[in-house]
Amino acid sequence: MIGYLVNQTEEGICLIPIVSDTLTKNKVDIENYLMLKKEKIEKVIIKSEDIVFWRIKIIMKDKKKYSMRTVKKLKQASYHENNLNKFIKMYE
Repeated sequence: MIGYLVNQTEEGICLIPIVSDTLTKNKVDIENYLMLKKEKIEKVIIKSEDIVFWRIKIIMKDKKKYSMRTVKKLKQASYHENNLNKFIKMYE
């Protein structure tokens, strides 16, 4: 696994794994998603790491932690920055 797609839903936060398919291609592993139910989330911390990355930390009530980085802008996906900003505003 090389990363996650982060999908905010009414139920909580869904983490969908991205895996290497070949040396040059990745694929989304929709079968092995992880749903973090909103009632089990203690807090979400989002901090600017530098001019390129945000750091996202999800802390569950059972003290499990999920930590990841995301780029602030992605040329190949113009929608990324807008969706990311909406996600960040939810947890300010």
